Amino acid sequence: MTLRLDPRSIVFDEFGGLEPAEPQWLAEKAYWEDYNCRFFRSNGLDYRPEDSNVDRWLTACDRAPYAFMARALLPRLSARMGDLSDIDMVLFAHWLPDLHLGTSVTNFALHHLGLTEGFGFALSDRGRSAPLFALNCLDRCLTGARRRAILMVMDQKHLLYRSALVDRLDPVNSAAVMVLDRTPGAGLAVSGYHRIPQQPAASLPATLRGLLADWGCTAAQTTLIADPALLALADHRGRGLAQDPRHLCAAPFAALARCADLTGPVVLLCQEGAELTALCLKPQPAAVTGTGPDTGLMAERVPA
Repeated sequence: MTLRLDPRSIVFDEFGGLEPAEPQWLAEKAYWEDYNCRFFRSNGLDYRPEDSNVDRWLTACDRAPYAFMARALLPRLSARMGDLSDIDMVLFAHWLPDLHLGTSVTNFALHHLGLTEGFGFALSDRGRSAPLFALNCLDRCLTGARRRAILMVMDQKHLLYRSALVDRLDPVNSAAVMVLDRTPGAGLAVSGYHRIPQQPAASLPATLRGLLADWGCTAAQTTLIADPALLALADHRGRGLAQDPRHLCAAPFAALARCADLTGPVVLLCQEGAELTALCLKPQPAAVTGTGPDTGLMAERVPA
């Protein structure tokens, strides 16, 4: 049975300050500057005073650690989906590092939900393609008796060091949590995943047409979810749904949660540099019988 994601299970939100900054943290500035220096050195780079973002990182009024975002969203997911005691796996995908370096967010989620038999792990260092890879991983890992998983996708805005790329993206603290399972029901089935390491921008329209053909999708019936600039490059003949790049890894799911009228395939597309990542989701019919929780409400977004 295919792995299924019901867009109505997606709970997404943006966040302001979830953790007030403490004045005494500034006494630790030398420690974090040394951390930056060693981090840069481990990557063959020289750390300069102008690279530092430590003051802002320590004093920002809009700090949102990942465990805090999970703590805010998981009760809303439980309220929407009902009993989550049978979750077999919690997978966490993100790009930017956590404010609380070293915290196991998946362990926090397992404990928060009272799951004593679940398995959790995290995916990072894959840029904004991490959640697409995460869906592909769940499709491969949920086998045998393992049937249900929670996917948490998050990014927070504050780095210890300056980054021109992050400055350009101007991210907001955002997160999406959702349930995926192999039980019968309506939703979107994970139906294809592809990563192309060397993808010239000019080749994108032809590459997309080839992917749709491989996945048995008709362009006119397929919704493409991607950054606005990528949608323009793709020259897609079907519906295009622009995601907000400021949501980073959570962006495609924030867009998907808005879709109340999906009747055809959906392709999530991400390109960073020369690497293109695409994932295909196809509609599944609703189960004829079942007594599962009512998930008829669309994914909510309540401003923080």
